[in-house]
This record gives sequence, structure tokens and C-alpha cells, in this order.
Amino acid sequence: MKRNRTFLMVASVLLILAFAIGACAKATEEPTSEVVAPQEPTAEVAAPEATEPPTGPTVSDYSGDLVISVWGGTTEEFIREFAEPKFKEIYPNVNVIYDVGGMSARYNKLLAQKESPEVDIFISTSEALISAINEGLVVPINKDNIPNMENLYDWALPASEYGAAYAAIAYGLGYNPDFFGDNPPDSWDDLWRPEVQGKIAVPAVGHSMMIDFIIAAAELNGGSMDNPQPGFDALAQLDPVAQTFFYTDWNALFNAGDVVLATDFDYYINSMADTGSNIVYVTPKEGGFGSLQHAAVVKGTANQEAVEIFINILLEPDVQQAVGESLLNAPARTDTVLSPELADSLACYGESLNQINWLDPEFAAAHRAEWTELMNEFVSPEWGK
Repeated sequence: MKRNRTFLMVASVLLILAFAIGACAKATEEPTSEVVAPQEPTAEVAAPEATEPPTGPTVSDYSGDLVISVWGGTTEEFIREFAEPKFKEIYPNVNVIYDVGGMSARYNKLLAQKESPEVDIFISTSEALISAINEGLVVPINKDNIPNMENLYDWALPASEYGAAYAAIAYGLGYNPDFFGDNPPDSWDDLWRPEVQGKIAVPAVGHSMMIDFIIAAAELNGGSMDNPQPGFDALAQLDPVAQTFFYTDWNALFNAGDVVLATDFDYYINSMADTGSNIVYVTPKEGGFGSLQHAAVVKGTANQEAVEIFINILLEPDVQQAVGESLLNAPARTDTVLSPELADSLACYGESLNQINWLDPEFAAAHRAEWTELMNEFVSPEWGK
């Protein structure tokens, strides 16, 4: 009996140990299928894609002044409204300053400051550009900073190593249709009509288009650019009531009826018409005179890259669209499309461009001083009588 009791006790202990060992073994087994190990992403759960870096202009911490030498009035206002804000997105710490004035005065100022310039961007005609290049007042550009130069008309690149023109205008005639009735002017020769003497406005001797004007007068009277004397003789016979640099010099006289025929740029005359003047622009049949709004980098600028960025902004598609629609200039980009109505009013755009003469700026620069002296000697005294 005692042995049986002992046997039963031993058997019970062994049975308990067996259950304990089995439980421990079960606790150390690998997870069952109810706990799924991580798998590679399936089509339903795609791995996150790499994101593109944010786009937009790189903001510079450069600070200082950017001085733009430019005509005042509508040209300055255009640059302030459409180009400066885009430049400030890139250079928020740069103060943009406008040095405004007539072409001759601004060029002479730049020449006087040659050793220590106060200007960074020089906006000018192509003739003044050539003079500035010859005098060492401007420097070649880094075209990598002006990629928009690849989309321009040939006329916008008179010296492609030195920047580009962002707009073009044409010099022609503006007249009062009521005065001329069914015999409106269509030629430079109409300035010599007897009935308009004492009622015309012509360019002042120092006007940027005076060289072109002398050549036109010479060609009407048997001369040429190489034989300008007939032009001087013919101009001395005119009787202008105003000698002008800017349309504000004669538009009040026109509205008062004291001027009935004037020479000026298409965009000035179109602006007068838009603000209520009874005036019509016409490109003379001999051709109008083309003129550029060209931007160049002044030698000695503190930050040439910033200047080049500003020039590139002037050539951007939306700014070029505004060149036509707001400034009423012909845009320099070949891919700028304007409305038919607006296109018809811009003498340097579309088919009208075929009626524009572009004087070699090298020739104009070479003869400016001599011909100005001749005008002052032989023509101005007659105009002053």
C-alpha cells in the first residue's frame, strides 16, 4: 500500500512537469499566421514617390541700389509697374532707383561719370548704345543670365554681346484729320506744304531721330546719307512752331489748333489719341524711322548679375505682352501675340514692320556731332526767325 501511494505521488509529479515543459515550449514558438510579418509594398500600397523641389525664383540676400538710366514718363512708369516687382521677388533687399531724362542728357551724364558711374542699367537707342560701347561705358553680358535673348527679333539685337532691346517704336507723322479733310498727309514731303507752315512741330536739333530726319529731307531733294547738304537746305525752309524732344512739348499746341502736323513716335501719338486728342498716326510712304528701347550693363556696376537678371525680366513673356498692351510699343519677343486692333496701331509690329527703316547706328554715331553743328549753323537760325 505504501509502495502504491509512493508510485502515485511520483507519477503525479512527472505529469505536472510534462505539462509545464509543454507550456514553455509553446510559448517560445514562432508567431502563427495570425501575426503577418512585414511584406514588400504591393500595388495597392505604393511606396511614397520622390517629390520635386519647389519651383520659383531663387531669393538673393544681396542688398544695395540698382540705378536705371531711362526716359521718364510712360517708359519709367511701365518698368515700375511690370518689371520692378518681379525683380524684387528675387532681390527683395535691393532699392531700385530711376535716373530719368532725355537721351542726350543721360548719355552725357554717363560719359562724365565714366570713372565712377552712378548708374547700373543704361536704357537707350541703338545709336547711343554704339557710342557707349565705343567709349567703354558698357560691358559685355553673361548670356547665361539672360536666356530670354533666344526668343527675340533680329532688330532687338543691334550688338548682342551688350544686351538687348525689349521694345521698338517708330517715328512718323501725327495729323489733325479735320484740318486735312480728304487730302491727309502720307509723306515726309507733306511737312513742306505751304498751308501747314507755322503749324508744324519737328524734332529739336538734339533729338535722337534728327539724323534720320536729315537723311529723309536729303533723299526727298536729290541727296542721300552720303550727300546730306540738300537735306539741310530743305530743312531751313520749314517754319515750325515747335521744336520738340517729347510729345508734351507740342500736344497742348495740337489740342489748341496751333499745330496740325507733327513728327513723333507712334506710341506717343497713339497715347494722345487714346486720351481724347483728335489725332491720327501715319507711317510716311518713304518709311518711318525705327528706334529701340535697349538695355545694357554699365561698366563698374556693383552687381552685374543683378543687372542681367533685370534685363532678362524685361524680356519675359508676360512683361513683353505688357510692352504691347500697356506701353503701346512693339514687343521684342517673336512669340508675343497681340490683338489685331492693337497690332494695326503699332508701326514696328507685324506687316507694318516692312515700312520701317533702321538706320545703321554706327553711321549715326559717327555723324551726330558734325551734323548737329551744321544744323545749329544753317538751320536753327532760320527756324528761330
